Amino acid sequence: MNTTDKKSYLTRLLAAAGLITAGAALRAISKNYLILGNMSLGAGAAVLAFCAVKAIKTSYPRIAAWTEKLLTYGVILFCFAFAVTEGAVVYGYQTGDEELDDMGIDEIEADFLIVLGAGVEGSSPSDLLRLRLEAALEYLNLHPDTVCIVSGGYTTSEEMSEAECMANWLAQNGISPERIVKEDRAQDTYQNIKFSYEIIEAERPDAAVAVVTGDYHVLRAKVMAKVQGYDPAMIGAQTRGVLVRVNCYAREVFALWNRLIFGYETA
Repeated sequence: MNTTDKKSYLTRLLAAAGLITAGAALRAISKNYLILGNMSLGAGAAVLAFCAVKAIKTSYPRIAAWTEKLLTYGVILFCFAFAVTEGAVVYGYQTGDEELDDMGIDEIEADFLIVLGAGVEGSSPSDLLRLRLEAALEYLNLHPDTVCIVSGGYTTSEEMSEAECMANWLAQNGISPERIVKEDRAQDTYQNIKFSYEIIEAERPDAAVAVVTGDYHVLRAKVMAKVQGYDPAMIGAQTRGVLVRVNCYAREVFALWNRLIFGYETA
């Protein structure tokens, strides 16, 4: 290995160390950065793999050459698939109808508004859930005749169901409890849609429906509705904070891949 190769090798090792350190730090700082941390760790591992190929190139040139090609093509394929899926997530609102795509929250008419759960911290909504509730509150104040279905069950780490937490928050912020229906069985997005529509269809099968979720989650929620035969209007609560926003949008790519591989009924 000549001097130039040694410098290149050292640079790659330092880059891998930096990526792995950054990934571990992001994971340790907050669960809101978990996916970013995992992606940084993955990138660091990929760089280390290229370093390992470089190290065996002299002793095993054929094996190194084939391994390097496989790694290179794998990285290119991953980046391409990630970019295409991320584009779909970012443009999850798009319907192809310019008038519908430009419709504001005040123009969406719904008899029922479904709010999808997003985690509870003690007895308070998580930051992401609070953003959804704020969007729901704005809509409900603009549309006083709309009934709100808050959907989300218990998890092992939560003191109360997401539905109970959401109902309490909306009531505390001026929405009459008579306008709020709690759906507290759902454990995932598919069930949020399924169980909420069961409530709606039992009361009013022809009702117009809108769904509030995070902006990053619009596409997946829409897919979950479509596969069950529903077509609600989508309202995306804007995620705040650059790193949190990037983490959420990146997470959706892997969530969609997971559903495409393993099916939609646990999403």
